[in-house]
Amino acid sequence: MTDIETDVYWNLLKSTTKITKRTVSTIDHVFASPPVRLVDGHSKLTEIDANILIADITVPSIKSYRQDMILDTGFLSTLNKDYYLFEEGVLSAVSNLQKPDFKMLKQELGLLLEHIQLPNNKIACIKTRLDNLIYIYQSNLDKSQNTSDFYKAILEDLYRLIGLEELANFVHSNALSYFNSGFIDNYLPNLIKQTKDKAYSLENLASDNIFDKPLFRDLDGNPTHINNLDYISKLRDKKIIPSHQVVSWGLALAGVKHFGNDYGFYTRLGSYLVAKGVENNIAQLQLTEHKQDGTPFVGFNNSLCFAIERRIEEIKFQPVNKKLSRLNTIPSLYLHLGQNGMSSYWQQFKTQKKTTLIPMGEIL
Repeated sequence: MTDIETDVYWNLLKSTTKITKRTVSTIDHVFASPPVRLVDGHSKLTEIDANILIADITVPSIKSYRQDMILDTGFLSTLNKDYYLFEEGVLSAVSNLQKPDFKMLKQELGLLLEHIQLPNNKIACIKTRLDNLIYIYQSNLDKSQNTSDFYKAILEDLYRLIGLEELANFVHSNALSYFNSGFIDNYLPNLIKQTKDKAYSLENLASDNIFDKPLFRDLDGNPTHINNLDYISKLRDKKIIPSHQVVSWGLALAGVKHFGNDYGFYTRLGSYLVAKGVENNIAQLQLTEHKQDGTPFVGFNNSLCFAIERRIEEIKFQPVNKKLSRLNTIPSLYLHLGQNGMSSYWQQFKTQKKTTLIPMGEIL
C-alpha cells in the first residue's frame, strides 16, 4: 500500500496560505447576526488551537435565515431590503457592504413592542441595548473593507459586549477569510498539479464520483467542469469557487483536522482510498459529529415574531411562526438578557452542559 505525502502537502499549505494551525473550523459563515451556538463552538476551539476559516463562499438569503442578512431583533420578522447588511443574491466574498436604515429598524421595533404591550421600562431597556448593537454594527460598517472583515469585527465586539473577552481575543487572532486566505488561488492549483498522477488526485476521485457535483462554480453560481482546460487558471484568478468537498479534500491531504459538519465526506474519502491501496487516517481527521460543533447555551422556548404591514392609514402586525433555532442569535438574546444575563447563562452552561430556555418577550 502507498501513503499520502501528508508532510509535503502540509508544507505546501503553510507556504501558500494564511492557515497556520493543524486544525481548521468551518462553523462560521458571514452571519449578519451570529447564532448563539457559536459561543460553545468557539469555546471548544480554544481548547484545541485552531484557525477559524470564515466560509465567505456562500450566497446569503433572507428567505432562509434572517441571521444571514440583517441585525436580528428576534421580534421583528422582515424582508425589508432597507435593513440588509449585504447585497442580495451575491457571493459573500465579493458582496458590497450596505447601509441599513437602523433608525427605521429602531422605530419599527418600538411600535411592535408597544403592540405586544411590554411595560415601558422593558421597552426602554430593549431600546438601550439595541443602541449598543447599532453602535457596534455602524462603527464596523464604516471601517471594514469587506464582508469577512465586518463579520470578524462584529463577532469580536459582540463577544466583548456579553462579557466573553477570551473568545473575542481568540477570534481576533485566529479567524481568517477563506476567499482571501490563499487556499483557492494558490494552494489548490498547486495541489491539483502536484497530485495529478496519484491515486488520490482530484480528477481520479471525480471520475469515481467521490465528490458531489458540481466540484466548482463561478461567482454567479454556474457549474464549472474540471474537463474545462482552463479551470486551474480560473482558480488562480479566483473566478471559480471549489465545493466544500473539494476544500475538505485539500485539507485532508495536508493532514489538517476539521471541526464542523463534513456530511460524512471524510469517512467516505478515507474508505475509498483504503480500497485503492492508499493507507490513510482521513476519517480520524473529522473531529465533530453532526450538530456536535456548537450547542446554544440559551435559547427561546416560544416564538413572538411579527411582520409589520404599513398601510395608508394604519399599521398592521401579523404574527409569524418561526423555527425556534433560527431565533437564537446573539443580538436577539442580548436584547432580552443584557450582558449580565448572557454571561450568567454561559457560566451555567459550562457547568451543567444544558441549554436554558427562556420565553421570548421576558426581559431581564
